[in-house]
Amino acid sequence: DGIRSLCDWSSDVCSSDLYLGLHGPEGMRELGEGLLQRTRYAADRIGALPGVTAPRFSGASLKEFVVTYDAHDVAAVDAALRERGIFGGKDLSVDFPSLGRSTLWAVTEVHGKDDIDRLVDTLGEVLA
Repeated sequence: DGIRSLCDWSSDVCSSDLYLGLHGPEGMRELGEGLLQRTRYAADRIGALPGVTAPRFSGASLKEFVVTYDAHDVAAVDAALRERGIFGGKDLSVDFPSLGRSTLWAVTEVHGKDDIDRLVDTLGEVLA
């Protein structure tokens, strides 16, 4: 187990080094700025849906944000999204009951504006 963990860590480091090498410092800055913008865009659009909030916590969020449903069950929403080819966020309601019916969502460098818009439109349909 310890060797497997070391190998996994080593692989992650090598992947990170390669990624950094391909993008360079300026590319990594641009990547980070893009992630910040797309994450804020996604959280704002989702938070504007009726019955949904995307609470802001202190500090900027690079790629993850919380979504809370006022009256919908997290598992039911996630199942309906999966039926439409979209994976919902990680259910936080068990591990963090104080957050209510909440999920953790993430935006990565592979998610563009069209992907986010499709997610928001589909989530709106599911919640209607």
